[in-house]
Amino acid sequence: MHDAGVVSNNPTNTLTQGLGAVIWATPSEQAKNECFVVAPQYTTVIADDNSKTTEQMDITVDLIKELEMQYSLDTNLIYNTGQSMGGMASIAMDIRYPDMFAASLLVACQWDATKVTPMAKDNLWIIVSEGDNKAKPGMDAITEALKAQGATVSKATWSAEASTSEFTKTVNSMLAEGCNINYTVFRNGSHRYTWQYAYTIEGVRDWLFKQVKK
Repeated sequence: MHDAGVVSNNPTNTLTQGLGAVIWATPSEQAKNECFVVAPQYTTVIADDNSKTTEQMDITVDLIKELEMQYSLDTNLIYNTGQSMGGMASIAMDIRYPDMFAASLLVACQWDATKVTPMAKDNLWIIVSEGDNKAKPGMDAITEALKAQGATVSKATWSAEASTSEFTKTVNSMLAEGCNINYTVFRNGSHRYTWQYAYTIEGVRDWLFKQVKK
């Protein structure tokens, strides 16, 4: 799910702004993790900085449920992801529909930490940048709130521009801790910087598809 910067009536905006929607549909990714990709284009802001959502968020969930039936999708392997507004919509979905998603990749987003208790057992990979003055403190608060509810959190600071081999090492190091929440902070960077790199990390994408609904 895209960010508020490309809210419009143009259905291709979410496909051209970055990798968040299209990376999953590339031939190489489909060869590894065959999947059905849903990338809605929103005409209004569906999740905002006041932790409020519109009916478009629920309509998106209804669309997924319809596609599950129409295409016999495996409901134990449904994932959500988004950047900024889209990441906030993912969080809102996880809270309101706690039994729907096997895992979430949350990029450059935040939410009211007092509302996230239903996510304590969820499989999450969170990515923000140090210089993001909303998402970084917001996710710090969320991970602390989830830890208080029994979640386990692995946190590390990475260079977003690391080599493929370096990413493999850092991803494996984080996964070795065996936590249900992985929290990656990109060194320096700011809000939009985060999603320029978050979806390029193969190990994070592969992690998502290994998660199965409990």
